[in-house]
Amino acid sequence: MGISSRASLPLASPSHSINHEYYLGVAQYQLGLAADSVPNLRAASLLSPDSAEIHDALGQALMSTWDCDGAAESYRTALSLLPPGDPRELYFRARILKVSSWVSSYEGNSRDTAQLLRDLGSSPPPAVPGLSTSDFPDNVLNRLPPSTLLSLSHKYQPFSSPAPPPPAPSPSRPLRLGFPSSDWSVHPVSTLARGLISFLSDDARLSVDLFSLTPPSADFSWWQANLTATLGEARFHDLSGMAPADGAARIAAEKIDVLVDLNGHTYNSGLAMMAGSPAPIQLTYLGLPETTGNSFISHFVTDALSLGLGGPAQGGAARFLEHQIVLPSPSYIANDHAQLQGHVVWRHPFRLSYDASQPTIACFSNFQKLSPTALDLYANVLRSNPGSRLVFFEYKGHGQAFPRLLQEFAARGIPAHRIGSAPQQEWIAHTWRKGAFDLALDTLEKQGHTTGLDGAWAGVPVVTLLPMSGPMVTRAGPTFQSPSGPGVAFSLKDYEAVSSSLLRDGLLRQGAREHAAGEAGRSSGVFDARRLAGEFGEAVRNVAEMKQLGLERLHLVVGGGQREGGGGELELESM
Repeated sequence: MGISSRASLPLASPSHSINHEYYLGVAQYQLGLAADSVPNLRAASLLSPDSAEIHDALGQALMSTWDCDGAAESYRTALSLLPPGDPRELYFRARILKVSSWVSSYEGNSRDTAQLLRDLGSSPPPAVPGLSTSDFPDNVLNRLPPSTLLSLSHKYQPFSSPAPPPPAPSPSRPLRLGFPSSDWSVHPVSTLARGLISFLSDDARLSVDLFSLTPPSADFSWWQANLTATLGEARFHDLSGMAPADGAARIAAEKIDVLVDLNGHTYNSGLAMMAGSPAPIQLTYLGLPETTGNSFISHFVTDALSLGLGGPAQGGAARFLEHQIVLPSPSYIANDHAQLQGHVVWRHPFRLSYDASQPTIACFSNFQKLSPTALDLYANVLRSNPGSRLVFFEYKGHGQAFPRLLQEFAARGIPAHRIGSAPQQEWIAHTWRKGAFDLALDTLEKQGHTTGLDGAWAGVPVVTLLPMSGPMVTRAGPTFQSPSGPGVAFSLKDYEAVSSSLLRDGLLRQGAREHAAGEAGRSSGVFDARRLAGEFGEAVRNVAEMKQLGLERLHLVVGGGQREGGGGELELESM
């Protein structure tokens, strides 16, 4: 969940005229100070205008600060400086396509996507220094075969941690869990993980430590403050600015048994530190629903619906190098709305319109999840329901994206007065305010995650697509309403039909709202972090036992049958 980016900016070749501004900008970016790095990298690009590496670095920094148009221009400049036949051309074309799509700039999108897929379709895929899955937009990644996806995953060079492994867990010593993340401030990862971590810390058989990979945010984060107060300051460790070896040594010194990555290949990831294997068991969960592609991560934590059909040895697991820990409850984007926001479902929301013939539709997702195909669907729904109106939220990049969206809809025959935008609200008000909408339309290439959860908890029917197989980012929506929910569609045609039925039939729409806001919707495991913590704790204890028995390289399926301790029956499954 977050801005995908390479772990660090590249150092330019000494053959170019590199300047101090460049190295200062790189250092600031690697410390998580992307905004501070931009002026120095911009100055470096003026001093060395013929350096593709410097323009690349500036593009990455601008991308991280959501100046997407500026980033695309920097990447185009870098691309123009490459000599003919330079393999890095593929990287820059991928980056331009990705950052442009973040702000709904789709000119040449179909052509460029098709060309990238052709280039990546060769066997083996082209070897491009520094190229990884984080450089591609979702509409490219989702169509790559598993072998190509694994080959493109950024690889970290393993190294040895200086500290010995911790002693084996015993009844007198709780299992120590560690969670490194760069997103403990105001970020979807912290909102999703807070309840899980809090309830894990209540289990006397577990001990929990958090590791922060970025400096404290200038913005107050209730989530970080709450976790710090829950665990105690001694359990919250600052690793910001540390070199990978130093960070690994700091983690190893805490004698962590199970280290759970919450970033994946996203900005300021902890994978570089985990390459030192500072814990005997290392998992990945939540941050990015794709393989890390690194053998020092043994398992990926997921659930059966998100993973895909066929069980972990088949289905979506083919896209992962890691083995799977499959929990019975929806876990991919589970949160603790049931503990924190119970009042939202009974507090009567204000309504944008009580005229049933003029329903107001929302797209809760941010702009980077949109695609031309999604806009085609939305336009078809609007045309079929002439009184309806579609509203987008003003997320980062709104100033660049929204004017383009108006143009995109105008080209599809939808006038500007039927497309609106709404400002974001603070936390609980944000969730409650979503209850004003009659219907929400999910995205396709990457479905709504925390935004969709908020809407579903507020009682808004969400129309979402459930593909029979495919990457996890295309399967998030059904996890928060069940595959048989009134808003689940199984094809693009079905998506339009379900949307139109809910918009035209006020009684059907009211029934879908009552389903979402009623006991059936609220009792879903995706809203209950206490249940998730019981299953998660049971799973990590069993992975620790498997490690001691030499069986850690197996899939672990946690069954639904409850047993003492909150977990379920377990199954082991080999590849």
